[in-house]
Amino acid sequence: MKRVLLFFCLWVACTAVGRSQRLVAVGKGYSCTSVNTAVFRNNSLVTHGGEQYISYYDQDVVIWS
Repeated sequence: MKRVLLFFCLWVACTAVGRSQRLVAVGKGYSCTSVNTAVFRNNSLVTHGGEQYISYYDQDVVIWS
């Protein structure tokens, strides 16, 4: 049983390393008030399938999605 558990842990660790990631700059957010923290406290970044979506107010107080 211990060998099966060890094999499973090694398999999970090896498959997690192979996933590709990238950082995408989306723009500067509006920070003069708490508008970006109160409105989007829970759902500013959403993942659906293999894609991620972000919503925020920019420096001109325009919402971007």
